[in-house]
Amino acid sequence: MPTQPRSRRKIAGSHPRATSDHTARTGEKERRRLGTPPPAPATTTAGQADTGSSPADASQDDALRNIDRQIHAAMAPFTLGLSPISLYQAWLDWTLHRSIAPGKQIRDAVKAFDKWVRLRHHLIECTFSRNPTPTITPLPQDHRFDHPAWKQPPYSVMAQSFLLAQQWWHNATVGVFGVSSGHERLVEFYSRQLLDMFAPSNFLATNPEAIERTLAEGGANLLRGYAHYLDDLTRTLTGKGPAGTEDFAVGKNLAVTPGEVIYRNDLIELIQYAPATGPETGKVKAEPVLIVPAWIMKYYILDLSPHNS
Repeated sequence: MPTQPRSRRKIAGSHPRATSDHTARTGEKERRRLGTPPPAPATTTAGQADTGSSPADASQDDALRNIDRQIHAAMAPFTLGLSPISLYQAWLDWTLHRSIAPGKQIRDAVKAFDKWVRLRHHLIECTFSRNPTPTITPLPQDHRFDHPAWKQPPYSVMAQSFLLAQQWWHNATVGVFGVSSGHERLVEFYSRQLLDMFAPSNFLATNPEAIERTLAEGGANLLRGYAHYLDDLTRTLTGKGPAGTEDFAVGKNLAVTPGEVIYRNDLIELIQYAPATGPETGKVKAEPVLIVPAWIMKYYILDLSPHNS
């Protein structure tokens, strides 16, 4: 009698999906038995997540950055164009590192005592002489105390006190271990600017040269100065340029030369001006001329006046 063929049965797990499910369950049980933590999910770096931005995203980024620029521009008039956050970071860096530098503090204290002794000797000499020997001289570029009256008391005492304090603050702000060089330069610069605000030459009552001029002119110089102040204030409030800018006219005492920026980095912009051609010039020389103008407030201006060019 012929036998019937046996039905073919599928073995559990023989299907690919069933096999993978069974393997996954087995792996999960083994992981729990051994106490192994689950594998970390796949991650992508921030740079990978941002690649392939659409033009719409780029336009949105520009719009958001423009908001930041507008806020900074609105703050600039109140901070004189300076960053208060950067200045705060510099002072914090200097203050904290100086607080843990007892050696530096001792050296500065010794220098302060030495300067007090020198000023005391100058005071004693002033009681016996109208031309006392100065204990400190200004820097070569400092002409605030050139008037002869600054060499005589009581103005000599004011000048010597200020110069000694200026020197002490310079020594105190530099050489603090751990302060970054950029923050050190910033703190030294701003401390000098703040100290210069209180220089005796800035006040009428303590400036012998200003007192002499006021007496000679009967106070007319003070009226002129007040008029200049009102003019500057009016120009600032109305958005006008500084006094004297209306005297410049293109073709009269101001020349405009076409050019373009051909190189730019974090420090400079190199401008190539178009050559001036015409019957008067003949031809342009093959060798270029590199001109480096003043870097402060005259970035695109070359002053050719005889007295300051």
